[in-house]
Amino acid sequence: MKEKTKKEIKISVIIVFTAIVLILIFPRIMYVDSSITCGKIMDRYSIRGTKYFEFNFVVNDKLTHGSISQSFIKKNISFDSIKKIKCLKIEYSNYSSFFSRVVDDRVVIE
Repeated sequence: MKEKTKKEIKISVIIVFTAIVLILIFPRIMYVDSSITCGKIMDRYSIRGTKYFEFNFVVNDKLTHGSISQSFIKKNISFDSIKKIKCLKIEYSNYSSFFSRVVDDRVVIE
């Protein structure tokens, strides 16, 4: 009985370790094949005290949405000034446009 329990613990540890590694590496894999396009900040919202900016961009004639936490935006930039930017650089994965991020040096903390 003890041997079976030890075996189950080892398998559980391996599964948890593998899941953690995949969670940490998966987003990096998605951006290996990526493209840059123009986007625009459309709105801002808050979830549980964290503020987000919502952005839109077009991939293959399809409007796509994404969001970025305000904590990744430079502190001296207001929502109104960021909303006026006509072409905000957005990187998206060619595997799935669901994976997108703002990479514009004018607004993102380096």
